[in-house]
Amino acid sequence: MNSLPIPLNNSRVGFHYFQDFLHYREIDQTTWLPRIQELDASWMIIRAPHDRAIPEPFISALIKNNIEPVIHFDLSLSAPPSIEDLSLLLHTYKNWGIHYVMLFSRPNLKSSWVTSSWAQHDLVERFLDRFIPIANAVIREELIPVFPPLEPGGDYWDTAFLTSALESMKRRGKNDILDNLVLTASAAFSPNGLNWGAGGPERWPGARPYFTSDTEEDQRGFYIFEWYNAISHSILGRTLPTILVNVGNNYGSFVNKSNYSTIFQLLNNEEVIIPESVETKLNSIPDNIVSCCFQLVPTSPDFENNSNNFYNSEQEPTEIHLSVMQWIHSRKNGQKTRNEPLRENSHPLQHYLLLPAYEWGISEWHLDVIKPFVKNHLPTIGFSISEAALASKVTVVGGPQSFSEESLQFLRDSGSTVERISGDGTSIASQLAER
Repeated sequence: MNSLPIPLNNSRVGFHYFQDFLHYREIDQTTWLPRIQELDASWMIIRAPHDRAIPEPFISALIKNNIEPVIHFDLSLSAPPSIEDLSLLLHTYKNWGIHYVMLFSRPNLKSSWVTSSWAQHDLVERFLDRFIPIANAVIREELIPVFPPLEPGGDYWDTAFLTSALESMKRRGKNDILDNLVLTASAAFSPNGLNWGAGGPERWPGARPYFTSDTEEDQRGFYIFEWYNAISHSILGRTLPTILVNVGNNYGSFVNKSNYSTIFQLLNNEEVIIPESVETKLNSIPDNIVSCCFQLVPTSPDFENNSNNFYNSEQEPTEIHLSVMQWIHSRKNGQKTRNEPLRENSHPLQHYLLLPAYEWGISEWHLDVIKPFVKNHLPTIGFSISEAALASKVTVVGGPQSFSEESLQFLRDSGSTVERISGDGTSIASQLAER
């Protein structure tokens, strides 16, 4: 593990960035970099086109701020690009400071293949025929190949697919790949609890592909990495470094926002008691898990269910974000108990004036209209809800379209007294002048 390039002060917290190719502008950088930094992020998975490079300033800004980018080429299994074309991109990314390159996505799903290809025999072998040449090109550029995420369960059971893939690469003598390979594991949450499947196949020896009896548990939960660790250790004699992806993506509509702050605790090497059992601790996250990546925003603009993301489709913080930020503030203020309101003496700021920030920048009108208020009250001025939570009193400028009631409730739960000033421009100016 020491030979892998790891970001300075690695928190192991990571995020999936937008799934389109439209959010690499300077305004996107200035908007989202502070947001992931306040969440203690050290990693970012970036979906990248295979015919052009992501703008260098975007990648450089991440690296400069000790955030490790993982370039994800979600390549077509039916028509992958040529090695020559990809090699040019890989060389460019190498020069910009990239280390990790993830190849393909969910090859154990029927939908990832054309129907005729899926129906043929030796699916894993045919996948490796596509994966191995590109992985070799990645290694030639002294980059690190990352095995694609598999769908837990999946049309081709994921543990069986991974087992066959590692056995085949070992049989083919692909030691260069195996010696450099990083796995991924899709750590979804099971509706049966965060601890579902913990202990892996050693604890649940009766688990079988495509069938889980009432007396057994399987890999389809957060502790999927224990099952993958067991597979790699049995085949290679060692566990492979692994990136957890899509953390919290749920089976069905189930969501438990406290699971997210619990994972942050585990990543911080804290002991956590299983909520259903006061005598049982959750298993720790082992050192071979180099990163744990959550969904930052919905996977598509028209995706209505925002329950699994840290920001919703309107780019406002969700309950998950607010719950995690509360834990981060509690930790920074020396508090041990998770999900409790911050104590009165935990507010280093007396008064915070919270202003809206927009995708296009900061409103000059707001900066002008607050001047009398600032002279009278001398508040700290800013645009961050999580920073505002450090103040005893928060004056919020803007209606629900700028700051949702959910966001204001987070401030109240943090122990802040909250006052909202909203309305049209004249009304806001009058209300500020009267304070």
